[in-house]
Amino acid sequence: TSTRDSRMDPRMRARTAQRARKFIYDLPHKDHKDIEDMLNMNDAWETLAGEHLQLRVVEIDKLRRYNQQPGTSAAKALLDHLGNRNTTIQDLFLYLHKIELYRGMGILKPYVPEK
Repeated sequence: TSTRDSRMDPRMRARTAQRARKFIYDLPHKDHKDIEDMLNMNDAWETLAGEHLQLRVVEIDKLRRYNQQPGTSAAKALLDHLGNRNTTIQDLFLYLHKIELYRGMGILKPYVPEK
């Protein structure tokens, strides 16, 4: 941390850091994990993948297989897929709105510019 950063109001520093996070892979681990867990509930990831991202059945089946592997999940694989395509946090926010995952939107809100 630079001297200038250490003198800045901690709340301002946090807000600046949050706004600088643009892509899904920029999210802090806890927020990424919380979104992943929410997408895994009731297979919300599948609704997102099939209905809103128009992934093919074969791609969805491939994602589903991640649920059988320890330490990973279909939702994590989907978030990784989106991250590899430089999907922004704002795009993910809009996708969560489409599948009515409002708690997830609340987690992402600090990283999304207000409009």
